[in-house]
Amino acid sequence: NFAYKFAALIDNTMHFQFLKKQAEDLENSDRLTGLFHLDHFRGVAFGEIEKSARDGTAVTLALVYIENFKEYNELNGYQRGDFVLAKLAEFLKKLEVMNITLGRCYGATMIILLRNHALDQARYLLEQFEKEFNEFSSYGEKKLSSSKLELKTVIREYDREKRPGFDQFFKSLEGELFGI
Repeated sequence: NFAYKFAALIDNTMHFQFLKKQAEDLENSDRLTGLFHLDHFRGVAFGEIEKSARDGTAVTLALVYIENFKEYNELNGYQRGDFVLAKLAEFLKKLEVMNITLGRCYGATMIILLRNHALDQARYLLEQFEKEFNEFSSYGEKKLSSSKLELKTVIREYDREKRPGFDQFFKSLEGELFGI
């Protein structure tokens, strides 16, 4: 009888921990893409940047943006646009096995943190992602002025010498991406 009650207690505890983790993941993730939202991503990135500065490991950050997403939305509707964003996130999630953290900044802009990846390695991984995404064909993209959804990617390795904070590092990437 005691063993049965103890086993039930362990099972309930494990189930509670599972539900708690699911709730935390939902709280920290974008509803549409399932990627971390920027606030949570910032916390993860801050920890990785600190670790990089302390241990001398490489950390690379990338932004991925669908340049003609606004035009796509206007021509095909927001439901189709949401599908494209979810598909973009699906392609990005395939990279997670490579020690990568993903987030959605806003709109059609996603952010990628690549732990222990030097710039060349990170570029290679993103090139593979871009090839896969470019093979994807979405309904209505032929209506676009370029006839295809266009990705723009900026990528930079964290400079451990200058040690910029995450916000400064992110803003410099954002400026490069949008020409600000």
